[in-house]
Amino acid sequence: MSVQLTKKEVVKEIIRCGKDPIYFINNFVKISHPVQGLISFKLYPFQENCIKQFQDYRFNIVLKARQMGLSTATAGFILWMVLFHREKTVLSVATQLNVAVGMVKKVKLMYNNLPDWMKIAKVKNDNKSTLELNNGSWVKAASTTGDSGRSEALSLLILVVVVSPYQLQKALVTGFIKHILTQSKVRTISTQLN
Repeated sequence: MSVQLTKKEVVKEIIRCGKDPIYFINNFVKISHPVQGLISFKLYPFQENCIKQFQDYRFNIVLKARQMGLSTATAGFILWMVLFHREKTVLSVATQLNVAVGMVKKVKLMYNNLPDWMKIAKVKNDNKSTLELNNGSWVKAASTTGDSGRSEALSLLILVVVVSPYQLQKALVTGFIKHILTQSKVRTISTQLN
């Protein structure tokens, strides 16, 4: 049974969520669990710390073990960013396109399962590798080819599953270095850097 909020309560929740991604994720984001199905996403303290680091620092490199939910927490942060901020552009890049698309899929699932009143920006374009909202914000997926991200002005660049320093170096040299030299924020999430 869902609780009906008054218009004043809705506005209060939207404002609070817009200011605090951790509150937004913990209270309104749902994720797909392999056994339990659709469940509320409750961040662990280390995930909350990671999101705080995303807000506080322009560059983040996260070396993690598999199945810790950091990619999912990152998807929650991306959703918060594109939903509550105008003209935010996010590119999720991986060595394999299907991995980058997986990040976009997580963001879409989270968006689609928000309460309708929380969807303050509506979907403008939704295809396999892109979610674009009518507030000018979008998230796209790409692979680490020579052209990836070259013509984009990015607010946030996510490099997912960089498995070696060579692949990181290649990703940086092939189109992404300009984002590092400009004002783009960069997050690298990896299970292995050796």
